[in-house]
Amino acid sequence: MKPENIDLFIDRLCGVFPKDNIARNTVKKAWAADDFLLRSSVEDCRKALLILENDGSFPTLPRVKQVLRSLSPVKEFMRTCNKCDGTGFDTGLRLKRDWSADEEAWTVEKSTYTTEHHGHVYSMVKRCSCMKEEVLPDAKTVEMSYL
Repeated sequence: MKPENIDLFIDRLCGVFPKDNIARNTVKKAWAADDFLLRSSVEDCRKALLILENDGSFPTLPRVKQVLRSLSPVKEFMRTCNKCDGTGFDTGLRLKRDWSADEEAWTVEKSTYTTEHHGHVYSMVKRCSCMKEEVLPDAKTVEMSYL
Protein backbone atom coordinates (compact mmCIF):
# COMPACT_ATOMS: atom_id res chain seq x y z
CA MET A 1 0.00 0.00 0.00
CA LYS A 2 1.02 3.56 -0.48
CA PRO A 3 1.27 5.88 2.54
CA GLU A 4 -1.89 7.68 1.46
CA ASN A 5 -3.72 4.33 1.43
CA ILE A 6 -2.49 3.68 4.96
CA ASP A 7 -3.80 7.13 6.01
CA LEU A 8 -7.19 6.29 4.52
CA PHE A 9 -7.12 2.90 6.28
CA ILE A 10 -6.53 4.66 9.62
CA ASP A 11 -9.30 7.16 8.88
CA ARG A 12 -11.69 4.29 8.20
CA LEU A 13 -10.70 2.65 11.51
CA CYS A 14 -11.26 5.97 13.31
CA GLY A 15 -14.70 6.11 11.73
CA VAL A 16 -15.50 2.63 13.00
CA PHE A 17 -14.30 3.50 16.53
CA PRO A 18 -15.23 7.20 16.93
CA LYS A 19 -15.22 7.15 20.75
CA ASP A 20 -11.63 5.92 21.00
CA ASN A 21 -9.35 8.86 21.65
CA ILE A 22 -6.19 8.23 19.62
CA ALA A 23 -3.46 10.52 18.37
CA ARG A 24 -4.40 10.12 14.72
CA ASN A 25 -1.39 11.98 13.25
CA THR A 26 1.06 10.01 15.40
CA VAL A 27 -0.52 6.73 14.35
CA LYS A 28 -0.47 7.78 10.70
CA LYS A 29 3.25 8.64 10.85
CA ALA A 30 4.16 5.38 12.56
CA TRP A 31 2.02 3.12 10.40
CA ALA A 32 3.02 4.82 7.12
CA ALA A 33 6.67 3.98 7.85
CA ASP A 34 5.98 0.31 8.59
CA ASP A 35 7.51 -1.98 5.96
CA PHE A 36 4.90 -4.70 6.43
CA LEU A 37 1.99 -2.34 5.77
CA LEU A 38 3.79 -0.80 2.80
CA ARG A 39 4.13 -4.30 1.28
CA SER A 40 0.50 -5.19 1.97
CA SER A 41 -2.10 -4.92 -0.74
CA VAL A 42 -5.13 -2.66 -0.66
CA GLU A 43 -7.36 -5.70 -1.14
CA ASP A 44 -5.95 -7.42 1.95
CA CYS A 45 -6.43 -4.24 4.00
CA ARG A 46 -10.05 -4.03 2.91
CA LYS A 47 -10.56 -7.60 4.11
CA ALA A 48 -8.70 -6.82 7.34
CA LEU A 49 -10.95 -3.83 7.96
CA LEU A 50 -14.00 -6.10 7.93
CA ILE A 51 -12.36 -8.33 10.56
CA LEU A 52 -11.08 -5.44 12.69
CA GLU A 53 -14.56 -3.88 12.83
CA ASN A 54 -15.54 -6.73 15.16
CA ASP A 55 -12.84 -5.77 17.70
CA GLY A 56 -14.02 -3.77 20.68
CA SER A 57 -11.65 -0.84 20.19
CA PHE A 58 -9.13 0.77 17.85
CA PRO A 59 -6.56 -1.92 16.97
CA THR A 60 -2.85 -1.77 17.65
CA LEU A 61 -0.33 -2.14 14.83
CA PRO A 62 0.60 -5.70 15.94
CA ARG A 63 -3.10 -6.62 15.82
CA VAL A 64 -3.44 -5.23 12.29
CA LYS A 65 -0.36 -7.19 11.19
CA GLN A 66 -1.75 -10.34 12.80
CA VAL A 67 -4.99 -10.01 10.85
CA LEU A 68 -3.15 -9.31 7.58
CA ARG A 69 -0.90 -12.35 8.09
CA SER A 70 -3.92 -14.55 8.76
CA LEU A 71 -5.41 -13.50 5.41
CA SER A 72 -2.45 -14.60 3.31
CA PRO A 73 0.32 -16.18 5.40
CA VAL A 74 2.22 -17.69 2.48
CA LYS A 75 2.07 -14.59 0.32
CA GLU A 76 4.44 -12.63 2.56
CA PHE A 77 7.29 -15.13 2.33
CA MET A 78 6.87 -17.01 -0.91
CA ARG A 79 7.50 -16.00 -4.50
CA THR A 80 6.69 -17.75 -7.69
CA CYS A 81 9.94 -18.77 -9.36
CA ASN A 82 10.70 -21.57 -11.79
CA LYS A 83 14.21 -22.11 -10.44
CA CYS A 84 13.59 -22.26 -6.69
CA ASP A 85 9.82 -22.89 -6.54
CA GLY A 86 9.50 -19.97 -4.14
CA THR A 87 11.97 -21.22 -1.54
CA GLY A 88 14.74 -18.75 -2.36
CA PHE A 89 17.33 -21.51 -2.82
CA ASP A 90 18.42 -22.87 -6.19
CA THR A 91 19.31 -26.59 -6.11
CA GLY A 92 20.47 -26.63 -9.73
CA LEU A 93 17.93 -29.30 -10.70
CA ARG A 94 15.83 -28.36 -13.71
CA LEU A 95 12.88 -30.00 -15.42
CA LYS A 96 13.33 -30.26 -19.16
CA ARG A 97 10.54 -31.07 -21.59
CA ASP A 98 11.20 -33.33 -24.56
CA TRP A 99 9.32 -31.59 -27.36
CA SER A 100 10.10 -34.34 -29.87
CA ALA A 101 8.05 -36.92 -27.98
CA ASP A 102 4.38 -37.46 -28.81
CA GLU A 103 3.30 -37.24 -25.19
CA GLU A 104 4.46 -34.75 -22.61
CA ALA A 105 7.78 -36.13 -21.44
CA TRP A 106 9.68 -34.37 -18.68
CA THR A 107 13.18 -35.23 -17.57
CA VAL A 108 15.26 -33.91 -14.69
CA GLU A 109 18.38 -32.18 -15.89
CA LYS A 110 20.98 -32.63 -13.17
CA SER A 111 23.41 -29.80 -12.79
CA THR A 112 23.62 -29.63 -9.04
CA TYR A 113 26.06 -27.35 -7.35
CA THR A 114 28.95 -28.93 -5.48
CA THR A 115 31.73 -27.81 -3.18
CA GLU A 116 34.81 -29.60 -1.90
CA HIS A 117 35.75 -29.50 1.76
CA HIS A 118 38.66 -31.49 3.24
CA GLY A 119 38.80 -33.75 0.21
CA HIS A 120 35.09 -34.59 0.20
CA VAL A 121 32.64 -33.35 -2.44
CA TYR A 122 29.29 -32.13 -1.13
CA SER A 123 26.20 -31.05 -2.99
CA MET A 124 24.92 -27.60 -2.08
CA VAL A 125 22.30 -25.01 -2.91
CA LYS A 126 22.75 -21.36 -3.86
CA ARG A 127 20.62 -18.33 -3.17
CA CYS A 128 18.29 -17.97 -6.14
CA SER A 129 18.64 -15.04 -8.50
CA CYS A 130 14.99 -14.09 -7.81
CA MET A 131 16.03 -13.03 -4.32
CA LYS A 132 17.54 -9.73 -5.32
CA GLU A 133 18.78 -7.12 -2.90
CA GLU A 134 16.46 -4.18 -2.53
CA VAL A 135 17.71 -0.90 -1.13
CA LEU A 136 15.13 1.31 0.49
CA PRO A 137 15.51 4.82 -0.99
CA ASP A 138 14.08 6.80 1.94
CA ALA A 139 16.02 4.97 4.64
CA LYS A 140 18.53 6.88 6.75
CA THR A 141 20.83 3.88 6.65
CA VAL A 142 21.21 1.46 3.79
CA GLU A 143 19.15 -1.60 4.53
CA MET A 144 18.85 -4.70 2.41
CA SER A 145 15.93 -7.03 2.50
CA TYR A 146 15.51 -10.25 0.60
CA LEU A 147 11.91 -10.21 -0.51
